[in-house]
Amino acid sequence: MSLSSALRKTLLPLCTAVLALACTACRDDSTRFIYFTDTHFPDSDPEQPALFEPICRAEGIPYVIWGGDAVARYADPDSAWAMQSQIEEQISRFASVYNIRGNHDFSRRVRPGEEGTGTTLNQIETAERLKAFRPGAAVTNEADSGACYYFFDDGKARVRYLILDTHDKVTDENKAMSTRYGVGKVQRQWVCDEAIGTLKPGWSLLLFSHAPIWWPGYDQHYEKSFPMIREAAKARGVPILFCMAGHIHRDTQLAQDGLWEITTYCYTPTFARVQMFDTEPATREGTDRPCFEVATLEKGHKILNLRRVGAGHSRSFHLQPIVLQAGAKARIRPRLKEVERWETLDAYDISLSHEEWAYNNRFISFDPATHTVTGIQAGEAMVVAIAPDGARESFLIQVKQ
Repeated sequence: MSLSSALRKTLLPLCTAVLALACTACRDDSTRFIYFTDTHFPDSDPEQPALFEPICRAEGIPYVIWGGDAVARYADPDSAWAMQSQIEEQISRFASVYNIRGNHDFSRRVRPGEEGTGTTLNQIETAERLKAFRPGAAVTNEADSGACYYFFDDGKARVRYLILDTHDKVTDENKAMSTRYGVGKVQRQWVCDEAIGTLKPGWSLLLFSHAPIWWPGYDQHYEKSFPMIREAAKARGVPILFCMAGHIHRDTQLAQDGLWEITTYCYTPTFARVQMFDTEPATREGTDRPCFEVATLEKGHKILNLRRVGAGHSRSFHLQPIVLQAGAKARIRPRLKEVERWETLDAYDISLSHEEWAYNNRFISFDPATHTVTGIQAGEAMVVAIAPDGARESFLIQVKQ
């Protein structure tokens, strides 16, 4: 073999490997979507298409996710669905729209002084309506005629968007709000076998639901299902990057075992409740303006940015926890240009009473002068940097014993 042949034989595989690494490093695996929730029609102005279209077209955002509770408590399911389907049809002209079933959807309460007990549309008809404008790329459980859960993929970003139905059983069609909070066995098994079990190596999962599965008072309904879903993902080496929900009309965040659960403000600001870190919902563009998130999962999948349009504040979440031993220190480096104040609190043990937050801070200490966090005892905590305009940047800290 000649020297040149030998060199080619040695260098070619090496050059190929280097090029492959370079391509991986330069690949843009970000993904973007608009997220809005809890519109409660007809109590809010259905102007989403006019708000979303210029953003989607100018910024190339392919997905719009409607987080549930499209209708108000007294709305007629048929007329409300006619409004929702008209809006979904308009959105579908410039983006793929994906809906999530809320507890108010396809149910009607009786107004005070009105006779009757209300109605709740059965699970099968609800599922058929929700699928009416859903893109064909969405995959659901065809063996379950009442399935309001499904997933769709962003192949470029190598992420799967998983939509759960957090109240997947109608208990009485002749009563209002007769949906059970929970993720039933059929849905849970399908999620583990199909939504997670068919994911290719190197892919990640983004999880969406209407009701937050960890929110105090609701997490008991999902205490069996979500650990099984997380275990199935862990067994296949599939990272769940974050969970996003609505329902509670608040900007909040909790975290367990390195995973953020993020809830977002109600679409109609006048319906929103007191927020974390503030006594009143603050605004940049006016509290009478509908609000929604322009979300970007950044390249490398390490940070989720939520740019708020309308009332409220933009937020960013570092998705990979900072891990340290008790007694050890770590320095936090915020990307915010200016930080006005910091909040430090336990990542999960947070409670709300009489519209006031109760925070605990047992696992870490934080020095705002040096941006240094010190582990105290085993547990999880969050450190939140808050800018003068209210924008927030959140870090998750895991302290090991």
